[in-house]
Amino acid sequence: MKQHFMSIEQVEHKLEKIPGLSELIEDESAALHAAEFIGHTRKAAHLSQAKLAEKIGVSQARVSQMEKGIGRYGPSLGLLERIASACGGSLHLTFVKR
Repeated sequence: MKQHFMSIEQVEHKLEKIPGLSELIEDESAALHAAEFIGHTRKAAHLSQAKLAEKIGVSQARVSQMEKGIGRYGPSLGLLERIASACGGSLHLTFVKR
């Protein structure tokens, strides 16, 4: 039985045709960046998930979910600001035109 394989370019071309897929990928990418920010910031501040959760008013399970990038909704900007503050810093957003 002969197998047919597509090149990466062919796969990308097919995926580009799926409505809303690029937006979904951008949203997931943003969620993963937020997850990375939360985990890195917490560890740099030498806080356990439980201690950070206590400081920002959420459960330890919610901190774990945020660090894994799971859950129905990602963290709000307000929650990211509270995380930054609890870890001894502040959150700054930058808009860069592409």
